[in-house]
Amino acid sequence: LPHIWVIRTDSLGCIEPGCHLISGLQEQVIGLQGSMGIAPNPWQHGNPIQLLFTAPSSGIMPYQEKTTRLVLYDLQGRLVYEQDIAPQPGPSTSSGTYHVELHPPSLGTGKYILHWMSLGGAWYDSVKLVVE
Repeated sequence: LPHIWVIRTDSLGCIEPGCHLISGLQEQVIGLQGSMGIAPNPWQHGNPIQLLFTAPSSGIMPYQEKTTRLVLYDLQGRLVYEQDIAPQPGPSTSSGTYHVELHPPSLGTGKYILHWMSLGGAWYDSVKLVVE
């Protein structure tokens, strides 16, 4: 049987609200939403941020073959931080988890959106980050 997909977007064509603010965005990849977790959240300056990537049921993750990028925007749409990443396998590689440790610069108190994307401009996932 063929599959029918309905993709719900906001008024700007974004699957994830705020994607129109991402510089260089070319496409949005379906199926990776929710694969990126963040801790601690809320975050305090001086502590590392741990990102945990969990493979979807297909087991295919885009960073297994190439470096990807994280971009952090404030709620006014200003780019405040970006970093290329190459996640490393977690302690149990059979579980399909990968991790990255970030050491961002001092950020003002507030809410931010951390987007994960390819170097070529494909959006994969995002998480909200609260800074205390």
